[in-house]
Amino acid sequence: MIVLGFRLKLLLAMMLVVAGVTIATLYVTQKNVQQTYRKLLDEQFQVQTDFFFEIREKRLGTVKERCQLQADSIRLRAAMEDGDKTVIYSSTADYLQDILGGSVGEEVEAPGNSSRLRATFFRFLDADGHILPPSDSRAGLLSPSVEQRLAE
Repeated sequence: MIVLGFRLKLLLAMMLVVAGVTIATLYVTQKNVQQTYRKLLDEQFQVQTDFFFEIREKRLGTVKERCQLQADSIRLRAAMEDGDKTVIYSSTADYLQDILGGSVGEEVEAPGNSSRLRATFFRFLDADGHILPPSDSRAGLLSPSVEQRLAE
């Protein structure tokens, strides 16, 4: 009887040790998996964010380049010095006609089979940073609420 009680206590003690070790192992493993998953998730997020910004820069590159060339134009600079909104907007609309139009975010086929983003509107600022109202409809029509938010 004493031997049977001893064996039962020994078996119970072994079960508790095995259960404790198993629980500790599962806890440590779960923490390691959680840390590894978080690290992989953070790395994946960073990769996707970098990719998004790289693609955005490539898509907007053509528009930025064309706008910079137009900003360097002598005709535009002279019109801005004179304050002639009509010439400012019409010359820019003429210069940017191949990238203007379409709907917001529309991509068009560019030479060399790469797509580029179309611009939907453009605006100029005066020396004080206020928007010069467009005198040419090709500058892109915006709702009054959007125009107001741009002006702020």
